[in-house]
Amino acid sequence: MCKEYGDIGQPIYQCIHSKAYMWYQERIRKKVHALIPKFQLCCGNGKVQLPLLKEPPPLLHHFLTNIDCQQSKNYQQNIRTYNMMFSFT
Repeated sequence: MCKEYGDIGQPIYQCIHSKAYMWYQERIRKKVHALIPKFQLCCGNGKVQLPLLKEPPPLLHHFLTNIDCQQSKNYQQNIRTYNMMFSFT
């Protein structure tokens, strides 16, 4: 017997602190139906703040921004694969 697929839609609600997109079901107070829900999964309801990103090393900056170089195109097309590979190691 197949179970029916349940769809809760897209994550269209944005955390007021981190600006992360969340699903309504991820709000803090589940019993309250708020128009502007609060979330804590992303930033602990504003308790966690990440520092601004630093400039990447020159070679990485080249791979990320250059559209004329074949190596840069390869990197841009496979960036998720490289990220997964290095996170695994």
